Amino acid sequence: MDPALYKATQVSRGFIYHYYYSPAAPGKPTLLFLHGFPSSSYNWRRQVAHFQPQGFGVLVPDLIGAGGTSKPEHPDAAFRFALIARDIIDLLDGEGLAEVVGVAHDCPDAYLTCETNIDSLLQLIYAVNPADWQEWLAPVGKLREWLQANRQPGVPNWLPPEVKNCNLEDDMPISEEASVIEKPVLFIATVKDARYG
Repeated sequence: MDPALYKATQVSRGFIYHYYYSPAAPGKPTLLFLHGFPSSSYNWRRQVAHFQPQGFGVLVPDLIGAGGTSKPEHPDAAFRFALIARDIIDLLDGEGLAEVVGVAHDCPDAYLTCETNIDSLLQLIYAVNPADWQEWLAPVGKLREWLQANRQPGVPNWLPPEVKNCNLEDDMPISEEASVIEKPVLFIATVKDARYG
């Protein structure tokens, strides 16, 4: 990705967001690429290299705490999805984008066991021992093994207890009807593929 197309802007919460932006050619949509954890805008470099020359607009932020974007210390700032969504809206508004096609990714095996083993997943993502990432995230099939065993080695002392259920207050007022996505959605997932066995 062309370093000259990276920008930095301050969002309404006061944080600085670092992001890549290339406007769309007439008649083409803008793609909003959002990375998962732990990651950065760099993960989308191949997709940008494919879509940008075809005239698609691309906006690819480093999300809060990642890459060149601010790294707040308070858990509310870093972990509340409603606040992060507001930041993204600020970026879109700043570029004058009323409509985008959202593209996102995250940890694939997480969807298989989230409802029953969410604490296991979070305790790996926010590992007490970062060496666990090399052992349990990198090798093929190891994340699935970690989650199926429901491993819970504890949370690091730097991760404040306020993080647990920090989105609950924002989510509670959302009605069942409002939680239904009314736009076309493409969700691709696998139960068994070459990488995850």
